[in-house]
Amino acid sequence: MSFVKFIYGMVIYLRKGGGKMRILIYSVAFFLISLNLSGGVKTEVKGGGPSAENVVTYKGPKARIAVGRFKVKAAKANREIGEGLRDMLIDALFRTNRFIVLEKGESLRELEEEFEFGKEGWTKKPLKKGTFETADIIVVGAITAFEPDYKGSGGGGIFIPLPWKFGGGINIKKKEAYIAATIRLIDVRTRRIIKSVKVEGYASQHKVGIAGGGIPGKIVLGAGFSKYKNTPMEKAVMAMIENAVNEIVKGVPSEYYRYLANGKKKEEEEEIIGGESLFKPGNKVVFEEDFSKYGIGDIPENWDTGDTSVEVAKYKGEKWLRFLSDGKVFYGLDIPENFSLEFKIYLPSSETVASIIFDGSEISIGGEGRKISYNGRVVKKSVDEKINKISFMKKDGIVRIFLNGRKIYQLKIKEEKKREKGLSFSADGIDTEKRRECLITDIKLCGYK
Repeated sequence: MSFVKFIYGMVIYLRKGGGKMRILIYSVAFFLISLNLSGGVKTEVKGGGPSAENVVTYKGPKARIAVGRFKVKAAKANREIGEGLRDMLIDALFRTNRFIVLEKGESLRELEEEFEFGKEGWTKKPLKKGTFETADIIVVGAITAFEPDYKGSGGGGIFIPLPWKFGGGINIKKKEAYIAATIRLIDVRTRRIIKSVKVEGYASQHKVGIAGGGIPGKIVLGAGFSKYKNTPMEKAVMAMIENAVNEIVKGVPSEYYRYLANGKKKEEEEEIIGGESLFKPGNKVVFEEDFSKYGIGDIPENWDTGDTSVEVAKYKGEKWLRFLSDGKVFYGLDIPENFSLEFKIYLPSSETVASIIFDGSEISIGGEGRKISYNGRVVKKSVDEKINKISFMKKDGIVRIFLNGRKIYQLKIKEEKKREKGLSFSADGIDTEKRRECLITDIKLCGYK
């Protein structure tokens, strides 16, 4: 909007002055406005789950799934829209490589006709019964909101008057679209609901038209069902589908992924029983910080930030320490001889590297594949998730590192290093405009009795 205000100010300034160059300047201004506003579309997706990049690169076992009809409960939607969303969701689930997607409904009746050809002797080898695969999970849904003109195309607009010689002005209108649905995952065998979730898609687009003065320029949209192509509603629908896929991937329990690509069950391997595999924190809290007591934009107290730019930010309902520049922050305290340390970290880009130095040790995460290293040694080559909980134990001469509650590394300390006080967090590669972020929260240091 600052760009629009700049153009508006320029118009007011030029109306007070004179000169033959005004027409040229107005023309350039109109051209810049059309470039800046007419084509930009912003989408907003509410919900969580794995990123699209992580979903499409999946190569593990698959789950059998089918998609039922979408009920239409939104006043402005119709049956064709429900059927179209179902088809889009089927295609999107298939592309994840995580599911064996099975047909049902009208398509299944068409397959039954093929069986009839065999029964009637039209084929040499009739299809036998018992060859169909069955789904373990069925996805059902209902469209609860469908607003191609969400909040009205004129909402939030701005009018820039033209000079008196031209008359009229530039009318910039904001067009928005919104769609929402509820989806449920149901176990076919038990009829139990595994997950129920609301998914949404929202998009907005600015339209630039000339109001009054007889100057045309309104954006023309297509008719019929195709009118949603290249509009905010198309973007909103795609956003909702992606959100739905992520929620389904996140909601299907791991035990349902038991089939190979050919439909056969994967071989169940006997569990390997190792040592202590679950993280057990110390029983005496020494230091704990979740930044909840600070306001957004605050600089946390008692942290030595030096020349590093940081702030408290809110993300996914939690308060985080956010790095705004490369550098490090330090919190001075005494660390027990036997202790546990936990923290949660958000790194959306593999180009960002974060490190924590404590008690003479260093854990780093980031870089290619978001690898995790301990004292320079790679202990986890890649981490799929962008938000991870790192836990560290030092007890009875053994160090153990855990990722999201599961052990990934342990080592017997051969030679005790010089012990250092305090916790130091650092980040490198920060560029908030390019989503190269580093957020840290839920820091907890405990001692073992």
